[in-house]
Amino acid sequence: MYYHEQTENMVGMASVYFDDPSKAEHYFKNAHNRPHHQAIRLEMEQNCEPRKLQNFNKLIAGHDDLQELRLSYYENKHLNESHFEAFMNSVAKQKHLKKLDVNLRWCE
Repeated sequence: MYYHEQTENMVGMASVYFDDPSKAEHYFKNAHNRPHHQAIRLEMEQNCEPRKLQNFNKLIAGHDDLQELRLSYYENKHLNESHFEAFMNSVAKQKHLKKLDVNLRWCE
């Protein structure tokens, strides 16, 4: 594991990004001192499969204390209206969200 992927190091970063929902969930379960203002970026780009999209959505739904959230679907070939609505429903349940950034560039 790289230095910047270790939970204790990630906690000190202004923002963290994940392209794997299981690694993101591991971080949330183990980062007990994670600052709530830390920006979370979820990259669901290009060939991110529907199952992976669902797992990212479960992650958002399970953590309603996010303040800054960035969702990148750049060139995602599997994102459909129902997936996107599910994400927006999970985002709507965030209690402290101050900033939301969504990249839908060139989605099919």
